[in-house]
Amino acid sequence: MRKAYVYLGLFICTLFAIDAVNRLQIQVDASSKPFRLDNTQQIYLPKLAEQSKTDIEQTLETWVVKKAEQPDAQNNGMSLDEQAKQTGELTSVFARDKELRLKAVVQSSGSTYALIDMTSVKTGANELKRLDHGEVIEDFILTIKSNTKVELNKGEQHITLIMYQSTNQ
Repeated sequence: MRKAYVYLGLFICTLFAIDAVNRLQIQVDASSKPFRLDNTQQIYLPKLAEQSKTDIEQTLETWVVKKAEQPDAQNNGMSLDEQAKQTGELTSVFARDKELRLKAVVQSSGSTYALIDMTSVKTGANELKRLDHGEVIEDFILTIKSNTKVELNKGEQHITLIMYQSTNQ
């Protein structure tokens, strides 16, 4: 009985193999129309009317900011004086040339750390930094308060960095 199953299995595998080989052998007829190169025709697309072209260009100009109109990288963010005035509960803090945002406070196996997203104001590059309680970030000392907020202290400046704005107001 077992030999019959083995022979049947081998027969079915052989049929599958033959079918696969037949499917891979593709016969291309060189005289078929899609493969003939001597019968090529050049297709001309219609040209855009001048009025349509100017309309499109004007529309694009309103959506695309030209390089000359882009603000200077040094004007992004805040000045050092404005940065020194930041206090209270904020969802983002400007420190030097970086914008800091709290992404998460993680508690695992007895250790607690904060994940801070640091975005460069000049280049736009992001870096996610892991900071433990008491570490220094951009001259601020980080204190973890809860699972949604940390405190940043620098001299007389005290900022509570929160993950999201409270809806209770």
